[in-house]
Amino acid sequence: MPLRNRDALRYFALVSMVACAASSVMAQPGGLGEPDGNGFYWSTVGAVGNDPVPKLFGNGISAWGRGRVDYQYNISRFEIRTEQWMEFVNTFTTQSDALANFGRPLFWGARVDSTYTGPGRRYRLSSITDAAWLPVTAITWRDAARYSNWLHNNKGSDLSTLITGAYDTTTWTTGPPFGDDPTHLPGARFWIPNVDEWIKAGYYDPDRNGPGQGGWWLQPNGSDVQYHGAPPAAWGGDGETSAFDPDDYNLPAFTEWNIPLGAYPDSQTPWGLFDVSGGTEELLEDWAPGSLAERIYIGSTAGSATSIDELGVSMGGAGPDIGTFSSGLRIVSLVPSPSGVALAIVLGGLCLRRKR
Repeated sequence: MPLRNRDALRYFALVSMVACAASSVMAQPGGLGEPDGNGFYWSTVGAVGNDPVPKLFGNGISAWGRGRVDYQYNISRFEIRTEQWMEFVNTFTTQSDALANFGRPLFWGARVDSTYTGPGRRYRLSSITDAAWLPVTAITWRDAARYSNWLHNNKGSDLSTLITGAYDTTTWTTGPPFGDDPTHLPGARFWIPNVDEWIKAGYYDPDRNGPGQGGWWLQPNGSDVQYHGAPPAAWGGDGETSAFDPDDYNLPAFTEWNIPLGAYPDSQTPWGLFDVSGGTEELLEDWAPGSLAERIYIGSTAGSATSIDELGVSMGGAGPDIGTFSSGLRIVSLVPSPSGVALAIVLGGLCLRRKR
């Protein structure tokens, strides 16, 4: 859903109340090792040439026949978090006043740095506990594409690093219909997941029916049972996802937006991805079927209904230059980290799958 006036009003209500919300959860999930140089923890998705989602499987009509991937790929275990996006944004907002609003999300764990005198604008982490690990929400698809280009170009500070690499922004037009390329460029090092990559990383289990006997789950935590949305254990709750209404637990409104990524460590996909339920609605590379007007987003978000996590039922669409109230991002790559430690993490991705 595009960001409209009611979403803006909801955001301002959120900003006014967020300081009062419960916030202490964790500094970061444990047992992850060190991230790579870009701050990513990767899972390697194998089972090359897996069977797609069978027809008549569950209620996810939009997923039937999807999810087969004929190559191995790395996908970030977490959605993009505040400290990662803040580095990206500050690289450009501090260059000139004209770029002061570059890439600014609607909600994240950062705030304007009042000690900075210009040019442009600089952000710093807010005082919210675990602000660095709060998900980045309400970014546009084109923001995500520029971020992918920036990563591809080794996080350079020149504006040229935003133009191409993963996506050729010179093809972008106003629309609809839009003239944007349908997929990432050959040789891209980082990109936005497509539908098949995302569904496979969330719902396919190479050992679903026994060792080496792959299959699909209805829910993205290696289960056919719907998630229980509630506060995390660190808040004294028994939740499996941040997709819950805080009113049901006598918590201040929008408390769920103060829950950092990884706060539900037992709710991982078979490949070790966190927050596939809750967190943000994740942007995907694909155009909505039959459309050059909207890019797909998928998944539940903090405060939403957990029922939409069933395989394939939660796909929506929004213009590439329009964010939704809760759109976020997860990144895919075929390139291992250059650091030895992170390389070991990438190559050991299969070992990071949650043990059931």
